Amino acid sequence: MPYRCLVFQSMVNRRLRFCIPYENSQYHTRSNYGPFYNEYCAVMCLPREQAACWFCLGNPQVKKHLVVSVNTQAYLALPRGPLVEDHILVLTVGHHRSWTSCPDYVRVEIEDYKSRLKKMFADQGKAMIAFERNLKTQHYQLQVSFQILSDLFSLLYDISLIRSICHPGVPYFYVELPTGERLFGAIKKDRINSCDIQFGRYVLSDPRILNCPDKADWRNCTDELEMETKLTAMMRDKFAPYDID
Repeated sequence: MPYRCLVFQSMVNRRLRFCIPYENSQYHTRSNYGPFYNEYCAVMCLPREQAACWFCLGNPQVKKHLVVSVNTQAYLALPRGPLVEDHILVLTVGHHRSWTSCPDYVRVEIEDYKSRLKKMFADQGKAMIAFERNLKTQHYQLQVSFQILSDLFSLLYDISLIRSICHPGVPYFYVELPTGERLFGAIKKDRINSCDIQFGRYVLSDPRILNCPDKADWRNCTDELEMETKLTAMMRDKFAPYDID
């Protein structure tokens, strides 16, 4: 199978090679990638319908200046229009729509990044909130934000633990609280069109939580390239002691 390759130089001094079949190829199996598939070689296939995905690392259009850390199956990046300075995304290197569609080996790396972020925020005296919105999205993204511990626990103390099972393809909204509680809600078919994809941001930007209501819509708070690059460099420095060796 013919390949076109690009090499991505991460900012944590690791070189990863992305070996991508030509666009007319639909193959996505280990055997088809031969020697290119190994621990430090992230292999992805981008069918035409995925070519415009903002979050696939092999896509030339991805905003690489926002990337903080890269592993084999998952990576960290800053969002455009962050709610707070340390707002960060946990994303998959390969093209997966949601947590429910991710293979176990991908989930392991996502959980590892979450653990490292929790430790970083805890050392700063902050609590981490993570949420995923599987609605009108093409690529898995877990959004991570924080709040000062004392303020957050007084606000969220009475929220009940919700556990549920959701099959791949079912729209849902998921939240992880610093108390260890996990809130989950499947979105019914008749509510899909009326659901606001910015719901998670609207909640966290509320004056009682992060107090930044003007940032509920990410398009209202985007920065220039120079500032985005600066913020990413700052996050890389903060995360470096907790990053993968």
